[in-house]
Amino acid sequence: MRGAKTELIEAALGKMTGAFGIADVERECPSVGRDLIRRVMNRWREEGRLEMLARGRDARWQSKRKESTPH
Repeated sequence: MRGAKTELIEAALGKMTGAFGIADVERECPSVGRDLIRRVMNRWREEGRLEMLARGRDARWQSKRKESTPH
């Protein structure tokens, strides 16, 4: 079972549109620490649900939405 804070982060990530940074997630989840946010975001990246657009201090992320393929 996942913890309440993990669920909070996942809900915030699910609502993000366009490119975003960890600070954007922190604003959505003020009661959650940056380390946990990073862990969840990295797990989502490994699962193919997030894409890292830029690394380092100004790292940017983007949700990988399932796009429908034309028939």
